Amino acid sequence: MSKKNNSKQNTCKKHAENGVSLDVNTVKHAVIEQDDHVQTGNAGLAFIVCILDAASCLNKLDDLLPQPGGHPWNWIPFSAVAKLMIVMMCLRQPRFECARKTSLEDLALAVVGRPVSPESLRQKMDILAECPEAHHIVEEATLQLAAMAAMQDVECGSRRLIPLDIDPTPLDNRGSKEKTGPTYDGGWGYCPMTSFAGTVPLFSELRPGQQHSINGTPDFMDHCFDGTDSLCIPRSGLLVRADCGLDGFEFMTRLLDDGVPFLVKRNPRSAKHLAGTALLAKAKEMGVEPEQDGRRAGRSYYRFELDDCPKGLEGRGIRCIAEVRVDLWNDRGQRFLSEELGVQGAAWWTSIDDADPKSVVMLYHDHATMEQHHGELKTDLGIERLPSGKFETSRLYLQLAYVAMTVLRLIGDKALQCDPGVSPRPSRPAPRRLRLRTILERYVFVPGRLVWTGRRFKIVLSDKYSHFKAFKEIHAQC
Repeated sequence: MSKKNNSKQNTCKKHAENGVSLDVNTVKHAVIEQDDHVQTGNAGLAFIVCILDAASCLNKLDDLLPQPGGHPWNWIPFSAVAKLMIVMMCLRQPRFECARKTSLEDLALAVVGRPVSPESLRQKMDILAECPEAHHIVEEATLQLAAMAAMQDVECGSRRLIPLDIDPTPLDNRGSKEKTGPTYDGGWGYCPMTSFAGTVPLFSELRPGQQHSINGTPDFMDHCFDGTDSLCIPRSGLLVRADCGLDGFEFMTRLLDDGVPFLVKRNPRSAKHLAGTALLAKAKEMGVEPEQDGRRAGRSYYRFELDDCPKGLEGRGIRCIAEVRVDLWNDRGQRFLSEELGVQGAAWWTSIDDADPKSVVMLYHDHATMEQHHGELKTDLGIERLPSGKFETSRLYLQLAYVAMTVLRLIGDKALQCDPGVSPRPSRPAPRRLRLRTILERYVFVPGRLVWTGRRFKIVLSDKYSHFKAFKEIHAQC
């Protein structure tokens, strides 16, 4: 390059440093050039590639089924198919049609090895889904990555337990797909059962839409316990939390037999003594003092323990905790004519014997984090309408989605440890986790250049990238 061009570049750089913006005339006369550097918009793929390399059990997929004959270049290893699907999900491109574009990414080629067409990816996924052992291997990969994550515990009386949240979520899949049906929210599709250990994804089980949430859940829960056993988490160190759809005799009996503490919302069914007004009368009869809500005027709570027990489980240490919420006026500020109009009640079964009623209720309110996890799966990763019409393929697809969530959760955990830009204001509590969308925007969807120089591979980021220090430290930890 000539000295004249060098002087022009130095002048532009000096103007940029001094805060001088470019004008239209300068942009019109800009010099357009090419170099041999590869541009990427997803520099954070480097994290995903390194973390997937740690999930070595995915390589077992290559030994399940024989590869077809022909030149080795025509082979697509089954492990590469699974890893490509995970990479696509992490990039919010969870459709088979995105395979060719994603597999051409230079960082993705480090995992796949060659470009893959959507037709080949769909065919390979169908073949893998027909093998029952493939589902076990993918779940083993989830556990292998979950062992690298930090399990967040909660305070339960005098102990600290790791919450194991179990909850179904409807997936809208209208159309002529296998085993779709009406879901409990009025939609049409599937209703898988999901589980999270703390904030870490554990297992998922795809189910037909019309299947009730309690059907098959005791066996699914035993499967989750096998997973936590492999993570060296004792069953007495877990706290199983579930909503009223799992309020059943068999479910709680299994938990009591295994010695697992639990907190399950009670299904009132037709019990008149669990109505809001009946619980309020019971609280006043017991002399329970109301607790005022510090954030909303005119709202108070009564929290107390009922002398009740599930039928057939008497004498096994199950407590019934009740809460009554009393509002003096509605959300529009209109005062109720009668106190009974602003009364809402709820009750829970629990085996925690050393926690006061308020602590038990707060523990269940924390169970609502499951809805955030489901929202991240459906909106942040775009995984709701499953791309295949075959049930077994969709089941394998959802299991791979849980691996992708675990990969991104690992990146988020590392970011919380080393990124000063994530720290909140002093007036706010420290975040326990980052939303998947935040992880993607800050650390995955990062533009950069891929440079091969001096026998080294470099990822060059912009000097305006505010999370560069965290990006570098996360990569070092991966």
